[in-house]
Amino acid sequence: MESPVEEKSKELIEEALKEASQKNKWLFWVSLTTTFMAILAALVGLNSELYITQTILNKNDAVLMQNKASDTWGYYQAKVIRENMYSIAYDLTKKEKFKLQAQRYSQEKKQIKQDAQKLEEKVKEFQEKSNHNFEKHHKFLIAQIIIQLSIAVASISAITRRKIFWYVSLLSFTAGLLIFLVEVL
Repeated sequence: MESPVEEKSKELIEEALKEASQKNKWLFWVSLTTTFMAILAALVGLNSELYITQTILNKNDAVLMQNKASDTWGYYQAKVIRENMYSIAYDLTKKEKFKLQAQRYSQEKKQIKQDAQKLEEKVKEFQEKSNHNFEKHHKFLIAQIIIQLSIAVASISAITRRKIFWYVSLLSFTAGLLIFLVEVL
């Protein structure tokens, strides 16, 4: 037969072991959710980087297209100058060859003007794409920061063994996840 002290000691030891087991389970869940948060933070970061890369590429394409448009507008202006030059020459000399040249340049400049306008439209398209991609990048960056903060708070929860920090980390993680999902879908 056990003494009351031995019996009480066994009860205390069993309770301590049970409590330690529950804490280990809780720490397991904190570790698991923190790992999941880190994986999602990496995915969000990857998406953010993809969008900023696309932003830069679109800006680059807009600059290249603007250069082409500027060159085309310069070419258009050259045609206008030649048209005016031949029109003036015709007005002064009344020679038919100057009138024909003025008409030729008048026709050529119309197509060049249309080409320049199409290039300007492409510039706007690339700029709009770039702006859209930058907005996406910005929102992914916000989601990533929120998720990284939730990882930090979950770590504090494990260190201090206070569940309230873990709940706060889950809440902030959910906010970051929602921002990410809204942008992806």
